[in-house]
Amino acid sequence: MNELLLFWNEYKKTVEELEIDVVKGIGGNASARLRARKTLRKLSKASAKLTKELLMIDKSKEEDK
Repeated sequence: MNELLLFWNEYKKTVEELEIDVVKGIGGNASARLRARKTLRKLSKASAKLTKELLMIDKSKEEDK
């Protein structure tokens, strides 16, 4: 469970970094747009992992009942 919280905090940090690159990218910075796209792909994979982990927790809670 603690590991999942660490993962969540890292996820939030990545989203904050993404916001900076998106703003810079909108302002015309091509490198920031590239970083934003790369980060979005990373977040997509991380979201899938987080969803999977949360579903596993739900299943284990149901089995305990």
